[in-house]
Amino acid sequence: MSGISRDLPSVSLLALLKGVLRGRSGNGGRGAASQSCYRLAGLDLAQLDAYRALFGLAPDAMPVTFYYLIAQRAHLATMTGGHFRSGWPA
Repeated sequence: MSGISRDLPSVSLLALLKGVLRGRSGNGGRGAASQSCYRLAGLDLAQLDAYRALFGLAPDAMPVTFYYLIAQRAHLATMTGGHFRSGWPA
């Protein structure tokens, strides 16, 4: 990895649609591995509170599954970036 990290983009429907509509390209994902690095300045406490409320969790709980939402944003940003070698499966 080049050591360059970018701010983690916010979640949006537009980012998801960009990945879906991009189509397949390149060599079908074979070849060099795609790598990316994102940084998150901090947790969005309002989102965390809403997540806790949605699942009926205690106000001081830190659900491990909440981290998946953050990882999913990085995954989607990597897949929709220009350096990713293949679009979404058709």
